[in-house]
Amino acid sequence: MNDQEMKEVKVAFKNSFPEYDFLWRYEMESHGDIDVDAFLLEVFGVPAKKKSEFVRSARALRRESEKKIGRKIILVSHTPEAVEKHYGFVKSCGNASGTRDK
Repeated sequence: MNDQEMKEVKVAFKNSFPEYDFLWRYEMESHGDIDVDAFLLEVFGVPAKKKSEFVRSARALRRESEKKIGRKIILVSHTPEAVEKHYGFVKSCGNASGTRDK
């Protein structure tokens, strides 16, 4: 997947779910954490009670995006509490477009 495709996929998710922030996790940061043939898209601010609803709602867009890029996308959600405790950079960036993202 090239940089433009990464941006397009992230924008599609952000447009579909504006209440959440999205950030790509790069291989060098998650070595051994994910399937090597997959890309990991982190989703910040998903309340625990809404996780199942989000996963169901995002399923079609995820599948469409996977077809577009030719690789699997794994969505990993983080609750607002986890964002507050562990991912302060997400809040400070405003929309999760921090230094790790393209």
